[in-house]
Amino acid sequence: MQFINTAILLFFVNANMTQSPITFGLVGGSLRDFNRTWFKLIGNTVIGAMIIGIFMPIVEQLTEWILGSLEKCADRGCCPKSKYDTKKTGIAEYVEVYGGIDHQIHYGYSTLLVIVFVTFLFGFGIPILFPIAALSILVLYCTEKYALYYIYKEPPMYDSSITEEILSTLRLAPVLYFACGYWMLTN
Repeated sequence: MQFINTAILLFFVNANMTQSPITFGLVGGSLRDFNRTWFKLIGNTVIGAMIIGIFMPIVEQLTEWILGSLEKCADRGCCPKSKYDTKKTGIAEYVEVYGGIDHQIHYGYSTLLVIVFVTFLFGFGIPILFPIAALSILVLYCTEKYALYYIYKEPPMYDSSITEEILSTLRLAPVLYFACGYWMLTN
C-alpha cells in the first residue's frame, strides 16, 4: 500500500487520461506524458518523499524508545529512588514493560520494497533516486541492526520463506525499470 500511495497514485492522479479507454475515474490530471513539467512537479515530489524516507526508520526507532521510556517512567512513579523500583508485582508484568518490543520483520521488508520499487520505477528519468535509495537502505540497515541489539525482544525464529518471497518480489524491479525507462525514453 505504501508503494501505491508513494508512486502509483501520484502517477495516475496527475495523468491526463481522457484519451485512454480505461480511466478508473482518474481524468483530472494535466500531464499527458513524461515531460519537463512532469519532472518539475512529480519528480520533485518523488525525490522529496524518498528523502523523507531516509529519516523515517530513525523517527520510528526514536518514537519506540520515547514511548518505552515513558512507560518505564510511569511504572517507576517518575521519581525513582533507584533504577530498579517498579510497581509490577510479577515477573511476566515486569518483562512486558522492560523487555522491549516484539520484532516485526515485515515493516523492514515493506520499507525495503518501497525504496527499491519507487527507485526502479522513476530512476531512469530521475537518477538521483539511486544514491538516495542507497542511503535509505543504509539507514534502514543500521537502525534495524541497532533495534535488534537494543530495542527488540529476542526475535522469533524466522525461516527463510519470508526472505525468499522478498527476493522473488525484488526480481520484478528490473522489469519495472526497463518498462518505465523505455516509456520515458520514447518521449
